Amino acid sequence: MRNADAQASIWFHPLILAVTAVKFAAAATILVNPFWGLFLSSAIDIADAQIVIRLLGFDRRQYQQWDKSTDWFAYVAELWVGVTYGVFLPLFLLLFFRFFGQFMFSRFRSTLVFILFPNFFEAAFMWLVIFHPDRRSISLGAGEPWNWLYIFFAAKLIQEIMLHYVWTELIVGAGRKRLLHS
Repeated sequence: MRNADAQASIWFHPLILAVTAVKFAAAATILVNPFWGLFLSSAIDIADAQIVIRLLGFDRRQYQQWDKSTDWFAYVAELWVGVTYGVFLPLFLLLFFRFFGQFMFSRFRSTLVFILFPNFFEAAFMWLVIFHPDRRSISLGAGEPWNWLYIFFAAKLIQEIMLHYVWTELIVGAGRKRLLHS
């Protein structure tokens, strides 16, 4: 089997198809209950790395490519819910920012791109469903808990740094040797 054939066949492995279906189902729950759907989708997004990398032997680049593609199930559901809140444009702009970061990742194959383009879209959606669970339209004026949104953005940036630099470069990657031997 050629290397390209082996690479293509791994995407259709039954376990990959099953995990993809679970991610799709979790994303669909966002439409029914945005808070718990987001919680479920996030938990599965954390667990899928263990399944795909450890059980199937994907390298981090293969995993990132698959994961970023399947994350779009949840993004579309979150954007749809955002429409019901009347905040389509701000969420769409944050989603476009995320898309651009994913495009840059596919172009340069460096997870460090995600530090420059963090997933503020999901942080904003989390803020929305926590502070506005009744799905009423929100005003973008005073009186909203904006400080929490900034805290969520800062937390997301820290998470991206930890995940895509500290973990990937220093602990798992080539930097591990420097870190452990210094």
